[in-house]
Amino acid sequence: MQTRYKRVLCKGLSGLPKTGKEVEALVAELQPDKPLRSVSFAGNEPPSVLAYNVLVAGASKLDKELPPTIGHVGSASTSEVYDAFLARRNAYLVGEADKLLAQMMADTGKGLQPIVGYGQKHCVIAYKNALMRRVYVHESMKKFIDRARADGSVELHIIRGDVDEKSQFFGFGKLVFELFYRCDLETFG
Repeated sequence: MQTRYKRVLCKGLSGLPKTGKEVEALVAELQPDKPLRSVSFAGNEPPSVLAYNVLVAGASKLDKELPPTIGHVGSASTSEVYDAFLARRNAYLVGEADKLLAQMMADTGKGLQPIVGYGQKHCVIAYKNALMRRVYVHESMKKFIDRARADGSVELHIIRGDVDEKSQFFGFGKLVFELFYRCDLETFG
């Protein structure tokens, strides 16, 4: 398993799981320090099981039985496993951004001021006024990413590579953010 820039050592097994249910049960037992061990050299972020960071690597007949929260890579090559992890993480992050956009449209439909925004103009306003809680941004917006990283005041999620053109994230300019509270950003700009 791998999580954000860390390699995690897993539980030693006496034999390979034979069914998808066995894999699910094994993953359900994984917890920080029982048996997951972090080998991170910076900070103390214990590894955790997320919807995208568990992969079964190597030749396996389980790929059709696995739930969507557990991925499969036909190879045990570390570069191929990491590429599959990045693809799963990006798909997960795009899905989370799409959920925020769906929330924005639901709020607008109810006549509420949305707590979610999009686009560069509103992003700049929200960021400068410290209204932004978290942001999903494509790697092509390097200037904003560098500024947000240096400041560290925003929960930053960077989506890398190609983005599905059918996703709402792509349609709304590859920049979606959540505010701390509902407000009209036009009044701040």
